[in-house]
Amino acid sequence: MLQNDTAIAKLVHGLWKSNRPLALRVTTEVKTPTAELLKPYIEQEEGNQNKLLLIDSLEQSLHLIAATEQSNLVRETLDILLIKCEERNCEVIYHAQELLETLDMQPLQPGGLIYELFDLEHAAERQQKFLADPANHFEWIEVKGGEFWMGDDEQEDNEKPAHRVKVDDFRMAKHPVTNRLLSTFPFGQKFPTYGGESNPAIGNTWYEAYYFALWLDCSLPTEAEWEYAARGGKYAQRTQYFFGNSIEELPNYAWFGENSRLYPHAVNEINSRSSKENLNPLGLANMLGNVLEWCQNWYDRFPSTGIAEETIENPFGPSTGKYKNARGGSFRSLPTSVRCAHRGFNLDPGDRTYDFIGFRLVSRSRKQ
Repeated sequence: MLQNDTAIAKLVHGLWKSNRPLALRVTTEVKTPTAELLKPYIEQEEGNQNKLLLIDSLEQSLHLIAATEQSNLVRETLDILLIKCEERNCEVIYHAQELLETLDMQPLQPGGLIYELFDLEHAAERQQKFLADPANHFEWIEVKGGEFWMGDDEQEDNEKPAHRVKVDDFRMAKHPVTNRLLSTFPFGQKFPTYGGESNPAIGNTWYEAYYFALWLDCSLPTEAEWEYAARGGKYAQRTQYFFGNSIEELPNYAWFGENSRLYPHAVNEINSRSSKENLNPLGLANMLGNVLEWCQNWYDRFPSTGIAEETIENPFGPSTGKYKNARGGSFRSLPTSVRCAHRGFNLDPGDRTYDFIGFRLVSRSRKQ
């Protein structure tokens, strides 16, 4: 261990801008507590990109230090960034979570940094509170699990091949998350309210949607869950829309480019064509049209071979990726993009300019 802590502190100061991984490594070689050395530098970090670079530097420093020191350095550094500095940017938090998970530090479990940051101890209690307020338009629809054909062999390439999928029981929110509901979330950056409190919250990054769901003891739906529910669950048919294949009937069930007047509608708005909400056979509102909806999965093409003969159970997609999926079409979409099998792709999870993407919540049993 290096003995002259004053000299080492100066060394850390000198390295912080030129070689941050080495600066982080040096903090493990001194008697001065790591947090005491690092806090002044981390507090000065401004802007999301600088914070993301800090997390990258922390990851790069790990091969420079003993395995026994790695978890301690990561824990102390991210404790300063996330907890003491009260980080609120969800993309920064997510990349920190990924690093913690790489080291098997269980950030979402009691005692974990993400668990503490989002006060997950009270997540289920928050959910019940918001469910109890009708103004939030937050209620659960039970979706009985089953098998269905996912994808479409007759449409776009990234929907092929159609393949059998089985999903377990889950609950899905009847409506997308509203402006009113999201306004309670003390993280992220709210998009300028588009419409009133009952309108779907839009312009949120995937990271914000992910953590809002977590904050309420919920999840985002997987692509498989979303398509299964959109098709009507146990009533699912291999048709373009949950009601059949007729484009002429679509205005009776969805807000899209031809009838939306090119703005999002309140989540419970009555469709003048049908004199009721845009409900599918399960009672889910606006599964097609109004706003695209973020899904849990990283985007990937369906495998071209080996899946036609088998049933895939509860697919979650790849563990990493560049783009996220969104489903359902929006108030700007053509009828062909409002189909049950249509996949929104090449969507940057950190982009907040998507003023046509919202999200809805799901809840799964604890065993999943």
